[in-house]
Amino acid sequence: HLDKARQLIDGRRYEAAMEECDIVLHLDPKNEEVLSLQRDIQANVHFKNAMDHLQSGWLKSPDYVAALKECDQALQIMPNHPRLLELRTQIVQKIIEPHIKKAQQLLSLQRYDEAIKECELALKYDSQDREALNLQNNILKLKAVLGH
Repeated sequence: HLDKARQLIDGRRYEAAMEECDIVLHLDPKNEEVLSLQRDIQANVHFKNAMDHLQSGWLKSPDYVAALKECDQALQIMPNHPRLLELRTQIVQKIIEPHIKKAQQLLSLQRYDEAIKECELALKYDSQDREALNLQNNILKLKAVLGH
């Protein structure tokens, strides 16, 4: 059953692979190899779902927030997985870029408070993003100089 589960995973048939694992666990509930394989399956399902959310097409644009949620769920299972970590970084960038651009536009229109809010939205997804932090600090300094 374990070999069959692995073959099913290779074929991206995760539900069937999970069923094979369940059969083994029914006979041996503490089988660490199967438990580990199930964690891998769960992480793969979340990764696949994240990738599905990133797909765009006619009448459909990528859902980066949903993709980030799936990626974070996969990372809870496999916290140091390099491909997941890289994907998460890319998704976060896609989420925060529009907020930074909008903040820059609002700054050019001297709408400082709204610009700061856009920076805060970006920082909600990455509290260490240098561009958002620098922009927010510059706006705050400008507001102080101008007395706003």
